[in-house]
Amino acid sequence: MKLIRSVVLVFTCSLFFFCNSTKEPKMDYENVVNVESKSDQKMKAEGYVLGTIVYSEVEGDCPYVIQLVSDPNTMLDPIDLAEDHKVNGQKVWFTYNPLRMKNRCDKANPVSLEKIVIKDD
Repeated sequence: MKLIRSVVLVFTCSLFFFCNSTKEPKMDYENVVNVESKSDQKMKAEGYVLGTIVYSEVEGDCPYVIQLVSDPNTMLDPIDLAEDHKVNGQKVWFTYNPLRMKNRCDKANPVSLEKIVIKDD
């Protein structure tokens, strides 16, 4: 009986000491770089959303849409986008209101821009 207890004890101890499969890897938190700048944090706190202006020449598409950086599958069709913001690839901070109107294109939902600011890089 003592032999069985000893074997079970040695087996159990070896599991705890030698099995590292359940341990999480150690992270070096001191060297993690924060890619979000102070101005980005301020814009988010003020309710702005970050997006990219996307131009399309495809028939049936909206010529200019804003693709959300946080969700690239979400496209917005700004019905009141100013000419100086119609630059393909331009990053912008903006606030908007969704509109209850028929979509002008298949891939984007119509919105009315409240405020729009070109992102500082």
